[in-house]
Amino acid sequence: MNRTRPVDFLTDPDVIGILFISSSVYGAYFVLFIISSFILHRQVTLTKRNSSGTLGTTVHLALGYLSFFIITLSWILSWVALSKPKVIKLDKPGRWSFLLFIQNAIGCGSAMVAESILAFRLYIIWERRKVVLWAAVVVFLGYLAVSIYEWVFFLRTRVVSRDGIKTIVMISLSVNIIATSAIIWGLWRRTRLSRALGGWKILFKMVAILIESAALYTIWMVVYLVLYFINLDQSHLLLYGSFCIAGLSTTLVNVRVGLGWAAGEEGRLTRSLHESAFVDPDAASAEEP
Repeated sequence: MNRTRPVDFLTDPDVIGILFISSSVYGAYFVLFIISSFILHRQVTLTKRNSSGTLGTTVHLALGYLSFFIITLSWILSWVALSKPKVIKLDKPGRWSFLLFIQNAIGCGSAMVAESILAFRLYIIWERRKVVLWAAVVVFLGYLAVSIYEWVFFLRTRVVSRDGIKTIVMISLSVNIIATSAIIWGLWRRTRLSRALGGWKILFKMVAILIESAALYTIWMVVYLVLYFINLDQSHLLLYGSFCIAGLSTTLVNVRVGLGWAAGEEGRLTRSLHESAFVDPDAASAEEP
């Protein structure tokens, strides 16, 4: 007998929790996206005479727009999918509606875009070493292989492969831990960065580095996995919020890049923390010692 559990929209506690967390984080992400887009657009205009500077800012801007499109689509689909009367079928564990599967697949895409931003920051901070690019290619080929397996498995059985989900989550977490640690180390070891921050307290330095390394997403995913492995029923609430957290943490990176507060290829901040971001780049470079 085919038994189903109806999900009563906006009365089921799980649905309310998912929509509250995802919508709250999405709201913060949307505000930061508008701010970062304005700053990056302005920065592209001011640095268009410097092809290298413009390229880096343009990459952040393009990835920011792609991330916004994917995250917004995923967020909208989460509302639509969870409003359906039959989302989870109990006769087969892991059986989802096709729309819910699509929503989660798109959400995983947002994480991949966020990791692309991380990879690009790592590439810049580690002085454009090609090994970073090759590592990123290998990781994304792994993502592609697991994603194809997950799609084929779902289309044949309409059941979500938990092994596939675990593999994707573990790849994402591993990439974030390694990339975040490498970015933190690359920033911290540069003494010129410390001098650029001047007499600011060590706590402020650490916060700035953690923001630029997008550590927020990594911490969020670690907490999710801990709750998941101890079989806490509410752990899936964090998973739905992770899509927006991925965008939120990397948008903070874009804000710092646009303001010139992120470390450049020379191992220093492109601007001091008290200097206006909207200045002529040639004039700014002329004033540097």
